Amino acid sequence: MTSHPSGTESRDSNPEDYPKPLLEHLEELRLRIIYAILFLLIGTIIGFGIAQKYLFKILVSPLLAIPAAKLLMLGPADKLIACLKIGFLSGVALALPFILHQLWLFLRPALTRDEKRYLLVVLFSSIILFFLGISFVFLIMTPAALRFLLTMNLDITVEPTIAIDKYFSFLLGLMLAGGLVFQIPLISWFLAKLGILSSRGMSKARRFAILGAAILSAALTPTGDPINFTLLAVPIYALYELSILIVHFSQRKPSASPLE
Repeated sequence: MTSHPSGTESRDSNPEDYPKPLLEHLEELRLRIIYAILFLLIGTIIGFGIAQKYLFKILVSPLLAIPAAKLLMLGPADKLIACLKIGFLSGVALALPFILHQLWLFLRPALTRDEKRYLLVVLFSSIILFFLGISFVFLIMTPAALRFLLTMNLDITVEPTIAIDKYFSFLLGLMLAGGLVFQIPLISWFLAKLGILSSRGMSKARRFAILGAAILSAALTPTGDPINFTLLAVPIYALYELSILIVHFSQRKPSASPLE
């Protein structure tokens, strides 16, 4: 990090990177929000088209992989509503890079060079972690949860038939929760860079992290069954432990010389 003789941190020479008057700042915020909403709308429209042709079949595959499992329509608009839900989540995923770019453009003038570098890491990593989270839920968590829930041994025979609306509310809710939960290491790293978190403090707070993982899992789990609760609570706590390592290495300083 370099500094001017006045003691303030240096900024890039680009005139756009200097603070603006308040009214101009608010006008730019309004413009960035409009662009973000526009990108989300375009992404949702594209996602709806993809949902009709491809994603609907892909997302029901974990359910149909279970013998005798079926989807049930309880209303004439069930398929349309499901595709709209899939399209919206797909739109969020497609528009996320563009929305974060708008956030970057808005915050850039107020940041120093090092802060810009940190923010770029946060924005880029958040996209990767979001997709890792939804992939984990779809590929690992959902098949295990469905096998447990639909193949339980009961004294009576129960046909494993699920309403379309119920299934996609269950699945998309879990996927969105997974994408958000996987941001924990990134948030921890960013807070550590701001001096708010330390690896030592996080290590001492493990018992509270376990309780927090349980509470967060219960809040994010669409159903109250123990398998979903466990499948979400365990990764949440594992991400907390990973966050401790990330914070620890991010706080390490170059080793001092033997004479110091």
